[in-house]
Amino acid sequence: RLKQIIEAERSGQKIPGYKVMGKLGAGAMATVFKAKQLSLDRLVAIKVLPRKFSSNAQFIERFYAEGRAAAQLNHPNIVQAFDVGKAGDYHYFVMEFVDGQPIRKYCDSHELDIRSRLEVFARVCSAVSYAHQNLVVHRDLKPANILLDERGQPRITDFGLAKLADIDSSLTRAGEVLGTPS
Repeated sequence: RLKQIIEAERSGQKIPGYKVMGKLGAGAMATVFKAKQLSLDRLVAIKVLPRKFSSNAQFIERFYAEGRAAAQLNHPNIVQAFDVGKAGDYHYFVMEFVDGQPIRKYCDSHELDIRSRLEVFARVCSAVSYAHQNLVVHRDLKPANILLDERGQPRITDFGLAKLADIDSSLTRAGEVLGTPS
């Protein structure tokens, strides 16, 4: 691992073991990149916490909690978590890469009828139920956090505000609003 770190620093690569291929998107708390995991020769998505949050212990803990929550889940309609860590000043979370579109865009561009949309919705409900059975509450489920892959299968992503129901909720204060209210 030390050899990978040294090679990464030499090449200007920020996260050892991964070759960043491009930016997929950015949100309020992180930027997501498409990358190649060199050791397993597979595409992944890497969520990177911005440097401005690197000194905020609460943001960092919430970021790692996302990885822990997602790692608890193994369901065909939930994006799989692979790794979390820190490289230099960057905290990162590695997950399965889904080549897809947000649910709303997919349903509209494929002109899905109501029956097909309900079938997709049933799969999303199955994934949410599975997460709840494993004591994980997403807390920010919205169309932008549901991708449909090339086969039209929904994949829930972004467990950034997820809560492990059996863990102390010290990261959340009573009355605090999280997620996307709209």
